[in-house]
Amino acid sequence: PLKRFKVIPGRTWSVGDDVESNPVQWETYRQLEGADGLYTMPFEDQGGGQYKLLVVADGYLPAMSPLLSGRGQRTNDFALKQGKGPEGVVVNPARQPVEGAQVAILGLGYLSLERAALQSGGGDDLAVTTTDAQGHFSLPAMLVNPTLVAVHESGYAEIPAANLNASGTIQLQPWGRVEGVMKFGSRPAVDQEIALNSMGSGLGQLNYSHDAFKTQTDHEGRFAFDSVPPGNRQLVRLIRMGERSWMHSQAQPITVNAGGVTEVLYGGTGRPVVGKFVLSDPDREVDWNKGHRNLSTRLPQPPQPLKTPEEWREWNNSPEFRAALKTMRHYAFQIDPDGAFRIEGVQAGQYTLQIHLMEPGGDDFGGGPIVGSVAREVVVPEIPGGTSDEPLVLDDTKVQVLAQLVIGKPAPPLE
Repeated sequence: PLKRFKVIPGRTWSVGDDVESNPVQWETYRQLEGADGLYTMPFEDQGGGQYKLLVVADGYLPAMSPLLSGRGQRTNDFALKQGKGPEGVVVNPARQPVEGAQVAILGLGYLSLERAALQSGGGDDLAVTTTDAQGHFSLPAMLVNPTLVAVHESGYAEIPAANLNASGTIQLQPWGRVEGVMKFGSRPAVDQEIALNSMGSGLGQLNYSHDAFKTQTDHEGRFAFDSVPPGNRQLVRLIRMGERSWMHSQAQPITVNAGGVTEVLYGGTGRPVVGKFVLSDPDREVDWNKGHRNLSTRLPQPPQPLKTPEEWREWNNSPEFRAALKTMRHYAFQIDPDGAFRIEGVQAGQYTLQIHLMEPGGDDFGGGPIVGSVAREVVVPEIPGGTSDEPLVLDDTKVQVLAQLVIGKPAPPLE
C-alpha cells in the first residue's frame, strides 16, 4: 500500500462506443489525499456525464480507472508502476536551447495563454515549469499519455509526451499574426467585438486569455491578432450580454501560419434574420437579455423513440448524428427592449430559435427563476450566391410567461 497519493476525479460527456478514447475534464479542485493505500471518493456533484478517477504519487506513473456512472457504490483498486514524468529540452525554431520557456501538461485544470506566456488559475495544482539555462525541463507524472505545451517569446509548441520520449526535444514554431475583415453580407462589420481561441475551451483545454485575444473591428471592419499559436484555431464573434459577460457566435475555423501573416475573411455569407418576441402577458416587465437565447441548426432526430441507454449510445454514435454535430452552427444575438432582434450572417438551413427568460440575478453571469421560454423552427431558404443583405423577416414569436403570484392581488387563472 502506498503511504501517500492523490485521487483526482474527472468527468466526460462523450457519447458512443469510442468514449474510452475521448478526453476527460479533470476536476483538480476536488482532488483528495489518500493514505496507507486507502481512499474514498464521493460523487456529490452528479450534473450529468460519466466519471473516471486518476491516481498520482511521487515516483510512480499515474493510473486511470475505467468509466464510472457516478451512481451506487463500487470498489476500484489501482496498481501503480514506478516511473517519472516528462523531461527534455526546449529549442527555438533555429534549434537552439532556450532559457525561460514555460512548459506545462495540457489537460489538467485551468490553463490560459496570455501574450507569449502561460497562466494557471482557479487555485489548481497544475504542472507548469520553466526551462533552465540549458533549456532543460522536467515535469511530474500527472496524466496518462499527456500532451505538453511550451511557450516562449520565440515561439509555441504542442507535442504528445510519446513524441518527446522519442526525440528528447520540443521545437518551438514561430508565432503567427492574423489579419482580417469582418463582414455582414456585403457590408463591413464596424465596431464589432471578435475573439480568437483554440478549437476547444474549459477544463482540460488551453484557454486563450480574453484580454490578449479579444479585439474590436475598425471603421472598415478590419481586425488583427499578434502572437497567435500556429495551427488550427477559430474566430468567434462576441455578443455582449453585460459588463463582464459575452456569448460566442458564428465560430469560423482558420489555420494560422507559423512565422507569417494569415489573412482571413470572417463572415460575408448568409443573410440577416429579424423578428420580435412578444409576451403572453403584455403587462409583464422583463429584461430580454437575462437568460439564454440562440439560433442553432437542427440536429437529426432518431427514426423511432429510444428507450434504453444502449439505444441512445448507438444513435449518438451514428454517422448521421456525428456528422451533424461537426457541422452544427450557433448564432447568439441581443434583444432590444421592445423584444425586437436581428441575427447577422445566417446561412441557409433548418434552425431552432430558442429563448429562456430569467429574472435578473445579482450579476452578469446568472439570473433568477425562469420567467418563460419558447422554441420554434426557422427555415432559411437557399441564398443565390451564398450571401444577401435582404433580411428574412419572421412573424412575431410569442413567449408564454409564468404567472406572478403577488400577495394582496387576485390569483391568475389556473390554465
